[in-house]
Amino acid sequence: MMLVALCIPTGQGERGVLPTLMHLLLVQAWAPDFAYTYSLNGVAWSLSCEVFFYLLFPFIVISLRGRSNKTLAVVGFGLFFIISGAVLATTMIEVNSTVEAVRYTNPLVRLPEFVLGVCAALAMRAGWKPKLWMGFVLLAIAAVGFSVIPGKPAADVWGALFFLAVIVHFAHSDCTRPLKIMQVRPLTYAGEVSFAFYLVHQIVIIHSVQLVGTRSAAGLIAFFVSVSCAVVLHHGVEQLANRAILSRFSNRRG
Repeated sequence: MMLVALCIPTGQGERGVLPTLMHLLLVQAWAPDFAYTYSLNGVAWSLSCEVFFYLLFPFIVISLRGRSNKTLAVVGFGLFFIISGAVLATTMIEVNSTVEAVRYTNPLVRLPEFVLGVCAALAMRAGWKPKLWMGFVLLAIAAVGFSVIPGKPAADVWGALFFLAVIVHFAHSDCTRPLKIMQVRPLTYAGEVSFAFYLVHQIVIIHSVQLVGTRSAAGLIAFFVSVSCAVVLHHGVEQLANRAILSRFSNRRG
């Protein structure tokens, strides 16, 4: 998709050697400037965060593995609410573009969301069973938050709590009583191609709007073209690369 973005103008962010190099190395989210963070394929900023999380993942797990559930809760929610509090505080005042970029896309600001998920996973692996009331509390906080402080970046704080409740619930269900609807092939296939859909959708939307304007037709065109491109990317790039990588490393182990 980076190569596609280099060939097809998107009208987003800076273009040139430096933005391309940052995009290639997946460090664009560290730039305190949306012009670089959103360069080329804008949605790829999240990959920049994810690469940072994956690099830290072994150290996070080693540090937290074997800790009590209370410690995991304190670390996970403590770090999340400290950073989220700072993010929410900036929504109450007028900030410059640098602060705006950092509070939304910087990997260090997004890291607590990842740590919170790791803490929840480690607790569940150790036998912790989420209570229904816990999920309702998180959903209630998220609902109140959305109504009191809506819009970005506050919405991402409330969204993190919402998805924590939902993901933990379905993960626990999957380990105990799997829901049959979650095993329906069309849904699982949609999940398999969803990442390719994510990577392609913004570029498709931009060009759909340029083609037909902001009418509802643009949304329909963008959706169906994005789905089609996602399927092609999934089978023509993602699966082929996945098999090649697994084959290479399995041969080394052999």
